[in-house]
Amino acid sequence: MIYIASIDTCKADDLLPLVCEERREYALKYRMEADRIRSLACALLLQYAYTDAGGKVLKAIRLTHDDNGKPVILEDAPSPLPYFSISHTGSYVAVATGNTPVGIDIERIRTCNDSIIRRFFSGEEQAFINGEGKRQAGLSRPAATDLAFTQIWTLKESFLKATGQGMKLGLDTFSVIGENGDFTVRQDHDDHTYTGEILEAPDGYVLSVCRMNGENTEKDNGQGGMIHEICLSALLP
Repeated sequence: MIYIASIDTCKADDLLPLVCEERREYALKYRMEADRIRSLACALLLQYAYTDAGGKVLKAIRLTHDDNGKPVILEDAPSPLPYFSISHTGSYVAVATGNTPVGIDIERIRTCNDSIIRRFFSGEEQAFINGEGKRQAGLSRPAATDLAFTQIWTLKESFLKATGQGMKLGLDTFSVIGENGDFTVRQDHDDHTYTGEILEAPDGYVLSVCRMNGENTEKDNGQGGMIHEICLSALLP
């Protein structure tokens, strides 16, 4: 399942009482109010995601981070979907859940960076940006290139999150473009296969998800195409 919510009308003081103590302490370390709101909103959206999936009463899930910086739940969550990932940027927060490891990343469309491409992107990823990325309907060449660059970037971030290893793996150690030009991840970090997907996103943003393939992948992918837009203010007391 994929959940996304805007934080434009949120205030940190309204969200603080609704999340666990660990998340409150984590969020209050941020100096900027907007960063605090994004951190708190992610936790609240995750709680909604597990409530929605499990049919349980919304409660503050105890959320912390492991040694790799990956968010983890300190106790069993009320959900049949054991894996999750969170992301936030700008005006939006996003959550993905599933039966197999999953990573999600939402980013504002960023300017294409040639030095990053040369250093970290595979030949197939570069071809996507320089080829298919420039054929995006209705976009000028620079805008299409920026969009394609951000799409590859978010797919790579999503894979790193799905593995749970984060930047320890290095952006240049895998490719999110397969041999057939699809979003099948080519990597040798583990024995599993991963598939990426670029989802519909708000204007000016890119939203991507990557899942480990497994016996429940077909079910997950069917659910993954459904994006649930949540109004956070409706979750407030």
